Amino acid sequence: MKEVTQKLANLITLFAPDLTVLGGSMMNDADLFWEGMQTIIRQNCRLVPVEKTRLALASLGEDANLPGAARVWHYRFS
Repeated sequence: MKEVTQKLANLITLFAPDLTVLGGSMMNDADLFWEGMQTIIRQNCRLVPVEKTRLALASLGEDANLPGAARVWHYRFS
């Protein structure tokens, strides 16, 4: 998990998003590693302001794929 978190920290440093939303089946057990993941990201994102390293869990959980695809289709083709 540490390697994945360090790669996520690299992406946050590169793009500096206001919020990073994580989802999928792995996030069902986020309470086991959430604090450690936030610590690693804050340690590795020294070039990004702390407020730009916010993490959140996807509100739709594993069911986000279909609504997300529908929204992309709607904005592209309608």
